[in-house]
Amino acid sequence: MEHPCLSPGRFRRVRFPGGANLSGGVRSGADGGFATLLVLVLLTALFLYGAEGYVRANAQNRMAHREAQSRQAVYAAEGGIEWAKDELLLNPDWKAGRLSLDGGEVIVAAELSSDSKGGSQGGVYQVTSTARVGWAERKISVVLKRSSGRWLVLCYREIHQ
Repeated sequence: MEHPCLSPGRFRRVRFPGGANLSGGVRSGADGGFATLLVLVLLTALFLYGAEGYVRANAQNRMAHREAQSRQAVYAAEGGIEWAKDELLLNPDWKAGRLSLDGGEVIVAAELSSDSKGGSQGGVYQVTSTARVGWAERKISVVLKRSSGRWLVLCYREIHQ
């Protein structure tokens, strides 16, 4: 006995409007490329969204790196001031020096301050320290006075150019 579902003529081909038929054919007509175009537009939008995220993340990474270099340059310039204090203790006529660091350098200059009449002010120095680390450059200037075996900082300023 034959199963009733397998009898000839029981099934027929069904066509869906604007879609694929059961035999695997591709839709035809005016709507044929709409889905392809929609998929391409969506993929392009997703790609652009991902590219924007990458660019923003990369920019934030660069900003953080430059901020770190800037802070390192400030610390290196302050270290140059401390180095100048030690050098001036050993040699009061010391004028300038240069330190090489890993990834940067510090240039320090010291001069004995004079009063308005051109005379010396008795142990008052103006020390300027310039540090470069990567792309960052920071400059610090201090006025130091030797008093009772210690250095007094009379003026401290970071010079922005």
